[in-house]
Amino acid sequence: MANAAKGEGQSQAPNLAGPVVDTYRPPVAKRPAPSKMKGVWKDRKRLRALAKTRGVGSSGSSNPNLGGFEKTKIQMRKGVELKLSDEEVAVVEAADPGLTMRGMSEYLARDMVLSRRVATLLQEELAAGDKKKMVEEVAALKVQRDREQVAWADEKMKLEAEVKKLKGIVVGLEKRLKAKQVELDGVNAAKDAAAEEAASEVFGLQQAVYNEHVNGF
Repeated sequence: MANAAKGEGQSQAPNLAGPVVDTYRPPVAKRPAPSKMKGVWKDRKRLRALAKTRGVGSSGSSNPNLGGFEKTKIQMRKGVELKLSDEEVAVVEAADPGLTMRGMSEYLARDMVLSRRVATLLQEELAAGDKKKMVEEVAALKVQRDREQVAWADEKMKLEAEVKKLKGIVVGLEKRLKAKQVELDGVNAAKDAAAEEAASEVFGLQQAVYNEHVNGF
């Protein structure tokens, strides 16, 4: 068969002069070299897929390919690099991704519950603090009101005493005014009487002069 192929190769295909040898190349998994930006996004997609499938690969195995995360050097964004030792790499490879994801989910759930409890406690403390502050402000306002009431009572007593004093002065002035009015009325009456007396005297003198004048003529 080889001779026939050789003969045919000499007559029809001069390039196939040598013996025919079957070759076999094992399939190699093609892994694209991750770039600084694209590789990170692809690796994140793989991690999200692992989280959804709980660590079970597409072939059904429980230890799927982690997309290059088993390397000792991992490239991340913004120039951040993580270097793992051989022991750490062994621990990562031996860990069950499903258990890790479930543990992270439980940790996040507990963290959420704890954060809510802390928020509730903070709100209660703030409410208690606001209530205490309000009570203190109300107490301070009550004390201030009592002080103002005492001060107003003292001021009211002073004003009442001043008003009473002024009333007494007004009453005294009214009495003096009445006395002056009575005195003035007496003076006016005396003046009127004197004027009438003077007028009558003048009239008498005029009458006497008139009579003497008539008698004399």
